[in-house]
Amino acid sequence: MLRRRENLRPLFFHTAYFGLLVLGFERGVVDWWSVPLVMLLCMTSFQGAVRTTETRFRYNGFNVLFFFFAVGPSIMRADTQYMLVMRKRHPRWFRQAVTELSILMVVQVGLLVVDWRAFLGA
Repeated sequence: MLRRRENLRPLFFHTAYFGLLVLGFERGVVDWWSVPLVMLLCMTSFQGAVRTTETRFRYNGFNVLFFFFAVGPSIMRADTQYMLVMRKRHPRWFRQAVTELSILMVVQVGLLVVDWRAFLGA
């Protein structure tokens, strides 16, 4: 799957991010290591174009609370359109994306079956 060298950089950052996240969950209690861990997590979590203009409440708490609900549908629509365009332009990319999404769904269903309370965050 990784045919190009530029695919290694995001793979490295994803591995570092989730490795640090697992380390944080294993440690549990907030202690002296929390500050550098949070700083490393922030440095490794890159985000694309964030549409912060879609939530314009006067109280910033509402902006934080409703941000994902306001932005989610437009991002899903844009991602779906992009995948449909790539289906004809780059079929190999499309097949890889469908494979990755399928694996993600199978793993999520498996985790739901194994422990549904933990899956729901209870």
